[in-house]
Amino acid sequence: MKRKILTILLALVAALCLAFGLAACVGGGNAPTPDDGGTSQTDPDDEQKPGEHTHTFADTWSFDEQNHWHAATCGHDEKSDLGAHNIEDGTCTVCGAVFESTEGLEFTLSDDGTYYSVTDYTGTATEVYIPSTHNGLPVTSIGGRAFWSYGGVIIIGDEAFAGCDSLESITIPDSVTSIGGGAFASCDSLESISIPDSVTSIGGGAFYGCVSLESIIIPDGVTSIDDYAFDGCSSLTSITIPDGVTSIGDNAFTGCSGLTSVTIGNGVTSIGSSAFSGCSSLTSIAIPDSVTSIDDYAFSNCDSLTSITIPDSVTSIDDYAFARCSSLTSIIIPDSVTSIGSAAFRGCSSLTSIT
Repeated sequence: MKRKILTILLALVAALCLAFGLAACVGGGNAPTPDDGGTSQTDPDDEQKPGEHTHTFADTWSFDEQNHWHAATCGHDEKSDLGAHNIEDGTCTVCGAVFESTEGLEFTLSDDGTYYSVTDYTGTATEVYIPSTHNGLPVTSIGGRAFWSYGGVIIIGDEAFAGCDSLESITIPDSVTSIGGGAFASCDSLESISIPDSVTSIGGGAFYGCVSLESIIIPDGVTSIDDYAFDGCSSLTSITIPDGVTSIGDNAFTGCSGLTSVTIGNGVTSIGSSAFSGCSSLTSIAIPDSVTSIDDYAFSNCDSLTSITIPDSVTSIDDYAFARCSSLTSIIIPDSVTSIGSAAFRGCSSLTSIT
């Protein structure tokens, strides 16, 4: 069949999640809940606590307090419409919404007769719905090259695999250029992922809460790491940010408590608010000459950080930038810095020398 370029829409990727049999229609994961304020949380004495934050990357209500992200697909308009949704043989048992399997899908029964796999697709639709069950049995996998005739998947949409907490590994094809916001959020079992050089953007919260993710290589083509991209990836041990990246978003690596090594590329000009806050295993970091400002809370609560090099390019160190870095013993602030924010070094109890 002649190859076609398929642009993945949210409906398709949500359906793929169903195909993996990963609780796509009964909620899943603990992805961020949208809020109204978008401001940091506060202490009882109304003092801002370094490292605490709210989440603003998910603007849709689909991440509600019960994580029923699929409810929008069922046609609901308000949070109050949500219930214990479930889809069986293409029908939501709560609201009655009907989802018919896309014509052209071919299913193969497993050897033990307990589940089906999608093994081929002969249709021409640009949106494909894969049901969670077929002939009364679960659809748990997509076979190798099942969509081979389509080739060129170029976008992984927002929240595409969010909450797929049994997904352990994934290889993204070379045709993909963009990974959407929250695409793999709260995939608790995801240990490894291969991102091809074709990818140029990693959306906000793309890997939020992937607590089992141990390593990831960010390709040279990526120009920005958006807000909350790796927030809460507590098993991540090292990260190299390529020279092509110009900005590290707010809370990009917040709470990556296993992170011991960070290499920041020479193209980075800004390090966002709370970008590395709570990286409690980080012992040292060198900021490249291209960075002009260290935003508020950028390295707060990095309590193993013993040294940091601030280049002459930096002109401002914002509020709470190094607050509660309790192992920091000395620091040299270059002549280029014209402002040091409130509480920038609060709680640095080991600091004995500052220039």
